[in-house]
Amino acid sequence: MRIRITAITFLYLIAAASAGAQGAQSPIAAGARLKLSGAQISANESVVTVVLSTRDSLQYSLDNQASTRTVAYSDLDQIQKSLGRTTNRGHDSKIGFLSGLVIGGIWGGLSYKSSPCVGECWFRETRRGDVVAGSIAGGVVGALAGAIVGEFRRTEKWETLPISPRVGF
Repeated sequence: MRIRITAITFLYLIAAASAGAQGAQSPIAAGARLKLSGAQISANESVVTVVLSTRDSLQYSLDNQASTRTVAYSDLDQIQKSLGRTTNRGHDSKIGFLSGLVIGGIWGGLSYKSSPCVGECWFRETRRGDVVAGSIAGGVVGALAGAIVGEFRRTEKWETLPISPRVGF
């Protein structure tokens, strides 16, 4: 009797586990922004918004249209999920600083004129001094310009998702 109860309990647990696995949700939530590639996906449909994700298919809409389309995961070569959009402030200000440093140094060197100061001068101008001053000024201006440009230039980072049954597809 005890073996029957154990066997029946074991069968119920197996049935419950398999029913739970069949109802497992896909890791792609509705509203997620995806980049799709596959034979049935055209170039203008590559970036989409998820409407509904099931174990075997994906229903999506284009960003600029209200209509939806469904594609099977087996028809997709690659799925990339957006991790969000970020600014390029730091990267662009570094590029601006280095560019300004070089351009300012060249400009300072080319604009050098000998100092009319004779005798003891508190601030004696030299070509090297003009190059340094031009580099510093150019670097600061370049860094500020790069930060402003980088604030408005946004990029999107993508994570490649595997297309396999073990992650819920």
